[in-house]
Amino acid sequence: MKGLPDRFQITNTYNGDVFTLKNASGTGTADDPYRWTIENVPDKTEIIFTESDYDVTGYDVTINGQATTDAEAGTVKVTIAENETAI
Repeated sequence: MKGLPDRFQITNTYNGDVFTLKNASGTGTADDPYRWTIENVPDKTEIIFTESDYDVTGYDVTINGQATTDAEAGTVKVTIAENETAI
């Protein structure tokens, strides 16, 4: 995504790592999206990811194609399934 601010970050409730554009792999395009990795997460672990500072002119925030409310914006909760390697 072009124009994503340098201050953009994702936090998580599992290990406290902060994901930024500087520590991402990928270029942010549809063919090469930004990626971050958390390794060795036990099965059935619930992790909440929260994005912040992602405002880009001309884009609306959605999660999985669903419009979000201000209270929900930028927050995704996942549970790691058995043998899952990517979410």
